[in-house]
Amino acid sequence: MLGKLLKYDFRSIGRSMFPVYLITIALSVILSVMVRMRVDSSNIFTAGLVLFVSLLVGSTIGTVILLNQRFSRGLLGNEGYLYFALPVRTSQHIASKLLNAIIWGFMQVAVVGVSGALMLIVAGELKLDELIEAVTRIFPEIDTETWLKMGKALLLMLLEIVALVCFVYLCDSIGHLFSRHRSLWTVVFGIAILVVRGKLTPHYLDFSGGAGEILWYILPVVFSAIYLGVTWFILDRRLNLE
Repeated sequence: MLGKLLKYDFRSIGRSMFPVYLITIALSVILSVMVRMRVDSSNIFTAGLVLFVSLLVGSTIGTVILLNQRFSRGLLGNEGYLYFALPVRTSQHIASKLLNAIIWGFMQVAVVGVSGALMLIVAGELKLDELIEAVTRIFPEIDTETWLKMGKALLLMLLEIVALVCFVYLCDSIGHLFSRHRSLWTVVFGIAILVVRGKLTPHYLDFSGGAGEILWYILPVVFSAIYLGVTWFILDRRLNLE
């Protein structure tokens, strides 16, 4: 059932975001062709460049908004009646939203990377064979320690993204407990949680070395677990969809 929930949420967001992603990639190719044809001084190119940047920024913001709406409207809004009528545990609903947020976050990064690479390749600033040659030459030269550092950096980034998503879900859930001014209470409790986390975090991040470094990875996991635990309790025990 978790797979079906993932598929449904993925398609729901995809209907809005896939056209934007395709237009963004296509526009990057068009702009690159214009650069190659030396029309970079034209008003058309300027307008296209502004549109391209706007699409990148807009798609990023739009992805964040849609992911938040899928949670708030799907579990806290009118769709909640349908969702919670399914033979699915509350934890599976939350897991579906969280996994979708991670997937779409990586897809957004991929779209930005592909668009940038296409602009360089099509514009002639970077040749595909040279890029492949550079990658095949550089990768074997990277030592184990560097790979380890890169892996730890990516892991920390992923943990922080998960913690951020869980934080947003918690704020939405707390705000929904109030019958009036829910958005206001969401923001108020969000600020309060950030203040509390800020008070707790510096004490542990003063350490250096093995134990201190491990805490960089443990803290996001701990906060994510707390956020998810409280969110689950609200959705499972205190949720009122009326």
